[in-house]
Amino acid sequence: MKPEEIVRQLEREIDEAKALENMHGITLNNVRHFLVAPYQEVVFSENPNETPTEMWIVLHEFSDPSEGYRIGLYTKDGGWYLIEVDSRGRAYSDTFGGNSFIEALNNM
Repeated sequence: MKPEEIVRQLEREIDEAKALENMHGITLNNVRHFLVAPYQEVVFSENPNETPTEMWIVLHEFSDPSEGYRIGLYTKDGGWYLIEVDSRGRAYSDTFGGNSFIEALNNM
């Protein structure tokens, strides 16, 4: 998947969304402020026996990406994941956010 395809998918989902209930203050009116140009990042699991995966990061909760949540797309299963940064500075995910970007935001 190419970054421009991901951006089109995000824009379509945001435009078609009827509601966004996010406990972190992200709304349909301000969600675009939190989007970042899609970039790939290796994401670890909390389980040290699992192989790290590469995901497309599309949202940062804060301007400092080491704080708060990120949302990433795992193209192999089409799922959106909630990602955090551990004390070593590595991105990790132990939470499936949803089958859509909006669902992941609602579950954040």
